Amino acid sequence: MIINLYITTWKGISEGAEHYYAELQGPHETNYKKVELYDTLTPHQAAQLNKKNNERNLYKAGQSNVGFDTYEAAIQAGIREWKTHFPEATYLVLGKASYIEPKLLLDSTKIYEKDKIG
Repeated sequence: MIINLYITTWKGISEGAEHYYAELQGPHETNYKKVELYDTLTPHQAAQLNKKNNERNLYKAGQSNVGFDTYEAAIQAGIREWKTHFPEATYLVLGKASYIEPKLLLDSTKIYEKDKIG
């Protein structure tokens, strides 16, 4: 079973946009499942967000946040979380499930002959 990691952003489109958003997409039982991924704020990230919100202290270190600071952080979250949400899956690829296009393989539970050591 293939799971897709779909990453979006409004950077470059909407003024002030600065985050990436990540979602795992894949088949589940008789339906289709989407799982929104979250980042955990560091003390620095929480301070930066509070500064942008007039120091109202809305954000705390350790708090979950739907936005990721970098594209790479969103990918790492997908690699870290996909087997938790889709334990029966075999492959994690980058891209939207409904797009028919070549996709980058990010992770797999399969070991191929060329990947074996020894």
